[in-house]
Amino acid sequence: MQHIELDIRALVARSQSLEGEVSIGMEAAGAYHLPLLSSLKEAGLFVSVINLLVMKKYVSTAICKGKTDKLDSVRIANCRILVC
Repeated sequence: MQHIELDIRALVARSQSLEGEVSIGMEAAGAYHLPLLSSLKEAGLFVSVINLLVMKKYVSTAICKGKTDKLDSVRIANCRILVC
């Protein structure tokens, strides 16, 4: 668990160091996303949590099919913009 806490702290620090408005989107993943979510919120960062069912419905309408981490991250970013 310690390496995960270090990784979360590093991500928070990196997010805070970015210039401009930082907006973070993530899928709700049971309770697994909660430590990251709370650390980001405590740091004052804007975080949008997207329901998996909403994401599934959004992806099913996409022209470009497929499932990769890169595609998922782009879809989460686009879905977050539409939902918020």
